[in-house]
Amino acid sequence: MIATEQTLENLTLTINQEIHVQAPLDVTFAALLEQLGPGNQTPDGKSLNMKIEPWGRRQRPFLG
Repeated sequence: MIATEQTLENLTLTINQEIHVQAPLDVTFAALLEQLGPGNQTPDGKSLNMKIEPWGRRQRPFLG
């Protein structure tokens, strides 16, 4: 067996998907959060029970 060096780059998978939509940015962003959070399911159809909330300067004032 040949030993290979295990680095983070060797263990990382990057997937990019570009989708063009005809909807306002806030509607698109809300739909994306729904799909990645509560709408995300395991292969057998069970919910992952995650909630992803928007944050940042656009949604809340900076308190720093």
